[in-house]
Amino acid sequence: MDGIEKGPIFIAGLDRTGKTWLHNLLLTYPHISITRHTYMWPRFYNSFGDLSKEENLEHCLSAMLQQDTIRAFSPDKYRIRQDFRQGEPSYARLFGLFHQHYAESLGKTRWGDQLGFIEKYAGQIFEAFPNARMIHMVRDPRSRYEEAASFSKQRKGKAGISLARWLKSVRLAKLNQQKWPQNYIVVRYETLVEHPERTLRQICDFIGEEFRTEMVITQPENTNGNGKVSKSEKAFFHLLARQQMSSFGYPPEKLNLSTKENLVFYFYDAPVNLAGMLFWFVIGRRRLEKPVIEKH
Repeated sequence: MDGIEKGPIFIAGLDRTGKTWLHNLLLTYPHISITRHTYMWPRFYNSFGDLSKEENLEHCLSAMLQQDTIRAFSPDKYRIRQDFRQGEPSYARLFGLFHQHYAESLGKTRWGDQLGFIEKYAGQIFEAFPNARMIHMVRDPRSRYEEAASFSKQRKGKAGISLARWLKSVRLAKLNQQKWPQNYIVVRYETLVEHPERTLRQICDFIGEEFRTEMVITQPENTNGNGKVSKSEKAFFHLLARQQMSSFGYPPEKLNLSTKENLVFYFYDAPVNLAGMLFWFVIGRRRLEKPVIEKH
């Protein structure tokens, strides 16, 4: 099968889960182009109405071409218009044409995209590209937050925000894998680190590519933070996500909080982090895929 028949590759999941590492590994294939952080889906999907109407298409193209990450493709807007009119007038096809043309300009036959929370759009992607493959990276929420915490000066409620994002992402991972088992795979960061060759062989089989031995030599991105997750923050993760963590192979720890620590946890730390969690679910989820990496 050629690149078009195999379909595009999407790398999904939160930041600090190994997405960039996997992205770099897949770029060892000379015929694959995978872009990062184009933000086409969150910024432009369904934002301009029916694209079969010429005026809406022009408004969408104009807005897209104002974004630096898209202009970096050096897109031929006249060719995009021409190719777009020859098929279904969907946002997914329009986005795909930008990626496809860019890959062709590099002499490559298969394209892809890496973006946090692109898992939210799995249904629309698979409808437009039935042969697409989506690899969803997940990581223990404690170690993921530990790395983020190393940049923290003010951490009030941040554990709650981090956990809210993790819960949303893993919920989508489960739903998408159940609904599209042939198109969707969930990969644990820890498994990729501990068993790189075995895991990469599974990923290669999933996307329909030959395993390359040089992929194992490539080291993971530096995702080991210097922060320290407090017992109280871990207790919050356990309290709100015990079942979800265990289902992904992340069992709770024995924390043995003292009486004083328990009082501080239940009367201060837990309420503060719960407020952060609820804030994200009410406000932050509206900007799921915006180009904002957790800052602490």
